Amino acid sequence: SSKAKEWTQPCAAMEDPERKLPPTDFPGFYGLPVLVFSERAANLLRPLIEHDAEFLPIDASGQAFYFINVTSVLDCVDAEKSTCRRFKSTGRIMEYLSLAFRADVIKGHHLFRLPAGPKYYVTDEFKELVEHSGLTGFSFRLI
Repeated sequence: SSKAKEWTQPCAAMEDPERKLPPTDFPGFYGLPVLVFSERAANLLRPLIEHDAEFLPIDASGQAFYFINVTSVLDCVDAEKSTCRRFKSTGRIMEYLSLAFRADVIKGHHLFRLPAGPKYYVTDEFKELVEHSGLTGFSFRLI
């Protein structure tokens, strides 16, 4: 759901400068499952994902970054082609061992999440744009 109306731009400190880590276009926040893009990444990826996410500004040590609020929540798992482990007591899905998505549902979306869980999914087009643009800090795992 949208967060733009109630968003107040926070100030955030970058990781310990003593570690002298190189700058990245996709910084993490202490292992939290949130997406944060540099201004460079936001400018490049916005045309592809602007209907899938909101770009909410963050001031990080005087540099512009954006918290990415993924608004595309898709019930797109192809149950027949996916495999999962279930809780014995309820039969509910514990975790997916392999995922397959319904192409008709994800068509036109390049960044999305499932109704349950904090994970984010991107399309090959998103991945290729990141890789060919020289953006840093992104890592992808094939589903």
